[in-house]
Amino acid sequence: MKTLLALHRARPPLFRVFTISALGLLLANYPGQAQEQAQEAKWPSRVLLTNDNGIDDTGLIELARAFARVPGVEVIVAAATQDRSGTSNYAGATWADREYRVTRQELDPGIEAWAVDGYPADCVLFALSGPLRDRLPDVVVSGINGGPNLGDAWFGSGTIGAARTAAYFGIPAVAVSGLDDDDPAVVEFATSWVADFVQSGFVAALEAPEYLTVSLPVGHPSRIRGVRVVERARGLLSGESQPVERAEGQKDGGVQMWRLELRIAGLPAENTDVRAVQEGYIAIVPMHADESDADLMTRLSDLTHLIPAVQSAGVEPSSH
Repeated sequence: MKTLLALHRARPPLFRVFTISALGLLLANYPGQAQEQAQEAKWPSRVLLTNDNGIDDTGLIELARAFARVPGVEVIVAAATQDRSGTSNYAGATWADREYRVTRQELDPGIEAWAVDGYPADCVLFALSGPLRDRLPDVVVSGINGGPNLGDAWFGSGTIGAARTAAYFGIPAVAVSGLDDDDPAVVEFATSWVADFVQSGFVAALEAPEYLTVSLPVGHPSRIRGVRVVERARGLLSGESQPVERAEGQKDGGVQMWRLELRIAGLPAENTDVRAVQEGYIAIVPMHADESDADLMTRLSDLTHLIPAVQSAGVEPSSH
C-alpha cells in the first residue's frame, strides 16, 4: 500500500497541489494489512474520516470530534472542498494524471484535516497514497450523510462510494447515512454510537474488500428500537423519461431536452435495509467491493464451448 499511487507535490503559498497517477496503482498488500492491524491491543488506533457533503458538513465534523475524544485513537479527515453528493465512487485520478488543490484545515486540536478539490473517492485515494501512505488507517468511516442511502440508492451514493473505494484498495470501511443534523440531540447520539460501533469487534472482523453500510432512522434517538443486520432492498426504483415541452416559438436547434425521474415502486421485502429503517431499526448491510463472482465463474466454466472462436489464421498483422 505504500506504493498505492505515485504522488508528487508542489507548494504554492496557500495550498498544496497533489498529482495522483492512476497508472501507479500497486496492491501488493491487498487485502490483509488492515486485518493484521486489527489484532493489535487497541483497535482502531487510526481512523480516516471522509464524506460526500464536504469538509464543512456538521455530521463529519462532529463525528471527527467524537473519535478524537477516544483515548489512543488518531483521527484524520480528508474530504472534498464542496458538496459532491451522488457521485458514487467516481475518481478523476482513474482516467488521467490530475492535480488537486489540497488545503490543511483547522478543526480541533488532535484532528488532522485535509480539504481536497476532488470527489469522495479522490479524497480516499489522496489520503492513502499521500499523508497516510506510511501510517495507513485501520478503518475508513464515510459520513455521516444527512439523507438515507437505502435500497437501490446505494449505487449512486458518494458516501458509500468513498467506503467502497477504501475497501477495494485494502482498508475495511463503514459508510453511515441518515443524520438529522438540525437536532443537537440526534447529532450527539449518532456520532457517539458510530464511534462506539467502529471500535467494536463486529467492525474489527472486517477484511478488505469488505465494508458495511449503516443507515440510521431519521428522527429523535428515542424512536430507535435497536439494530439489525440485513440485506439490501432491490428493485424498488423505476425510471420514467419524458421530453421537456418548450415554450411556443422557442427553437431547439435539433436538440431535445428530456427529464428523467426516478420513483420508488413496490414494497420492500422483509429483512432488508428499507424495511428495518421503516420499523425504527439501525440497518447494517454487509458489502463487498470486489465484484468478481466465483459462483458465476463456476457456472460459466461449463459453457466456454459456446464462445465464438477467434478466426485469426491468414490475417496479416497491420503495419501501423
